[in-house]
This record gives sequence, C-alpha cells and structure tokens, in this order.
Amino acid sequence: MAAKPEAQKIHDAMAEKFGPRSVMMASQMPRYPKYSTGSISLDLATGCGGWPSDRMVEVFGAEQCGKTTLGLLGMSNFLDAQPKRGALILDTEHKLDVEWLATLVGEERLDKRIIYSQPDDIEQACEIYKEAVKSGFVCFVLFDSIASAITRKSMDTEKDEMTGNARQMARFAPIMANLTAKYQCCTYAVNQTRDDVAGFHRIITPGGHAPKHNAVMRVYLKKAKGEVFEDINGERVKVGGTVAAKIVKNQAGGIEGRTCQWWFMSVRTEKWGFGVDQAEEIARLGAMTSIVTRKGAWYHHPSLPDGKICGADQFSAHIKAHPELQAQLRVAIIEQLRDRVSEVAPVQNPNDLDEAPVAELFRQGVFGEE
Repeated sequence: MAAKPEAQKIHDAMAEKFGPRSVMMASQMPRYPKYSTGSISLDLATGCGGWPSDRMVEVFGAEQCGKTTLGLLGMSNFLDAQPKRGALILDTEHKLDVEWLATLVGEERLDKRIIYSQPDDIEQACEIYKEAVKSGFVCFVLFDSIASAITRKSMDTEKDEMTGNARQMARFAPIMANLTAKYQCCTYAVNQTRDDVAGFHRIITPGGHAPKHNAVMRVYLKKAKGEVFEDINGERVKVGGTVAAKIVKNQAGGIEGRTCQWWFMSVRTEKWGFGVDQAEEIARLGAMTSIVTRKGAWYHHPSLPDGKICGADQFSAHIKAHPELQAQLRVAIIEQLRDRVSEVAPVQNPNDLDEAPVAELFRQGVFGEE
C-alpha cells in the first residue's frame, strides 16, 4: 500500500483534533449553489444568479425601499430549495408582523421552519446567531438591521454610547462571515444610510467598516422614478414604484457597479400583489429575449392557454397563478440574458446611482407612465 502524502497525514491528524468542518484538503473546499434574490434583474446583476448560500451579504438604503421584503423573498427561495432546513430572523428593529411574514414566506412555514427572535441588544443577537447557525438547521438568516441594533451598555445606562454599535459589529460581523461559510448559511444583513454631516455627499452606513469588509456582496437600494397608483375606497393611493439597485461590492463572481431596477409594491392589492413584481419582470425581460413574444396586446408562449393571452393584466395574473410556469420562464430568461447582462444591468459610475438610463428600460415595459 502506498504511503500517504505528508499533507494528507497532517490533514488527518488535524481533522481528528479540530473536526472535518475546520480542516480539509483544498480540493475538498465546498462549492455551494446560489439562489434567487427575488428579482430576475438583480439575479443577473449579481453575476452569479442570486445570493450565495454560504456567504454574508449586506443590503442597505433609505427607509421603505424594500430591503426587508427583498430579504424575505430570498428567504422563501432558500426554503424552497432546501426543504429540510429552516431560517432565522433577528429582528432588532421590532417591525415585522406575522401577516407580512406569512404573505412573503408562506404561513405553513411559520410554525415549523422559521425561528423568530427580537434580541435585546447586539450581544444577545450574536449569541442567538451562533447557537442557531451552528445547529446546521438554518440555511438563511435575516438580520434586520445593523443600524437599529443597540448595545447592552446603552440599554443598561441612560447615556448614549458613542461608536458602541460599530465596536460591537466589529466583533459580530467576522463571526457571521465565519459561521455562514462553515455551516452553509446565507446571512442577509440589512443596513440603512445616514446623512454625511461632513458635507462630502458620501453614502454613510452604520456599523463601522466591519460589515463592509466581511460581506462578499453589498447592494445599495433607493427609490426610483416610477410610480403605481390605485383607487382604494375612493382615494388615489400610491401602491408601488420602481426601486433602483446598485452592486457596490461583489466578490461572488460578478462586476461591481452594475445597476438594475424592478417594480416594488408596498401596498398589497388584488391586481399587483405585494413585493417585487416578478410577473412584470418576466413580461418585460421575456419580450426582450423573445421567450415571450409580444404582438400588440397579445402575449405568446406555448405554455399559455391556447398559446397566447390578451392583455398585460391577464398575462400577469396567469403567471402569478402558476408558479411552476413562472419558475420555468425565469430560468429560460436568465439563460438567454447571461451574455447580455449589460442590457438589463449596465455598469454605472461607481460614485453615482443615475436612474435615467435604467429607468428607460421600464418605460418599454407593461406599465404606462402616470
């Protein structure tokens, strides 16, 4: 019998002492899949097809631009893909409600697959995170949010603790990056933006530099120009609009600086639903790739009733009612656009998020301008 190479001998000894998750041969480094973010446009912009299933990502932006909703849609896709695993929500903002959660991830999952926590402080959030992720059960963590996580010292004293959040995140962020990779779990960290009081017009995010360094992908969200209105109980109400996204950091295989947009519905209606309007993305991007052929008001595809449907609303309703068709079209669209990403997610100036070039794509879609 041939003698083991020296490296293999050292590996075997260390693996026995420290565990196979801590020591392995380089050829055994795991390669995990990516799962959809909840937006086809953003999946293309990432360059890898979605969120990595073993890394930390940070999504930041101003209030009400869909950061948490995007995280919950991603969570739902992870749970679909890994039916024997669950998810953890660290709600330091204490804003989530059960109806919102059930709408986006499914009510049947709330009792069996989703652990919900309202930590008192960052230190407690860190301990809960470690306990849950090390169990191996959790495949997705929604940490909402870095900015609102208060320190234990601030809770116990009447005085504000300057830089306390940043100092605690300097400890917590590396732990998240470490465990999310080791236990195959995507950590989706939500953050906010702050005004640059120094006057340099920079995008400032709380938590110090640690979240930036430890996240493999950082996505900046902001409201764009598109708007959708509905008449509700005699009042004209804004129910949604476009959200612009920019990949400001990407170590998952894509190009930094890519921008994209999608329609985001912030008020649930029977017509538009809630969250990212994936049916609109399929109609618009499907027509761009000729996977769905649009002739006047008619949409043509072999899987549609009689091969065609008349009207954008009817097409959207059919797509939403048939998730298996939606998934089939999504895969086909991404495959067709893999070499044409710049048409959907062009690279823009790294210091700017100019909405005009991307917004133009939406004016060619199923929505008319208000």
